[in-house]
Amino acid sequence: MAKLLKPDGLRGAAMTEITCELMQNLGAAAARALSRTCNHPPVFYISRDTRRGADALEAALCAGICLGGGVAHSLGVVPDSAMVLLLSEEG
Repeated sequence: MAKLLKPDGLRGAAMTEITCELMQNLGAAAARALSRTCNHPPVFYISRDTRRGADALEAALCAGICLGGGVAHSLGVVPDSAMVLLLSEEG
């Protein structure tokens, strides 16, 4: 996992290094970890890029978040600047 997790995100080949199982486990772990620090289910906003495999990996991440007790909002293909604006508006 350490070789895939870089300072600017998760990096690796889709469907070989970064699998749906990995994404589901990552989503569940993140939701469980954040739910320990707040009084409500943690909320995640997820965007993806247009590369092959992104749909499946996004779906697996959302499933893992829900399994871990979180709420996943899938935004589809969204530019980074739009994510920054959304998150700043949401607080």
